[in-house]
Order: sequence, then C-alpha cells, then structure tokens
Amino acid sequence: MVNDIQKYISVTYNIPIDMLKGKVLIKNSDHYKLYNLSIILCWLLHPTRKYGSKSLIARLHSCNKNRVFRLFQLYNRNLKFKTFVDSAVETYNIHECVDRLKNQN
Repeated sequence: MVNDIQKYISVTYNIPIDMLKGKVLIKNSDHYKLYNLSIILCWLLHPTRKYGSKSLIARLHSCNKNRVFRLFQLYNRNLKFKTFVDSAVETYNIHECVDRLKNQN
C-alpha cells in the first residue's frame, strides 16, 4: 500500500521516488510538501491502523514516527492542509478505480 502511494505521487507530481522514500535530499518546498503528502496519505489510506502501522510508514519514508503523528495533527487542525490532502485522496481513489477497471478488461 505504501509503495503504491509513493509510486502514484511520483508519477502524478513528477517527483523522484527516492525523494519520497527519504533516500535523496529534498530540494525545495514543493518537494517537501509532496513528501509530507505521501506520509499523510499513507496514514489516512492505510486499511487498518493497527500496532506498528506508523512505524512501517515512517520506515518506508526514512523519517521518525513522530512526524506521522504531527502531520496527522496538522491535518486535523489546519483547514488549508486538510483541503489539499482531501483533494489528493479523491484523486488517488479515482486513479485506483480506473486502474481496477483497466485490469478487469
């Protein structure tokens, strides 16, 4: 799931996937914003928020799990950030539906 979201953001927003995985230094504020978007999308779209989910997301983004927690708090408090993330979630869900339809045929 996390890898699928990272690949989707990489292709959609034209950002290197290694940057989303934390292997390459982030170059500007737009890349930083997309890196954070990848983390919060992984948390929001994770099918079950069981023990260890935050650690897995943090490890696959090469960050601290406290960052996942802080981004989720920001998502709940900041309306502008919430709107940005919600639009990305909708776009991702549409993309997933189209991919499933293509795979059925």
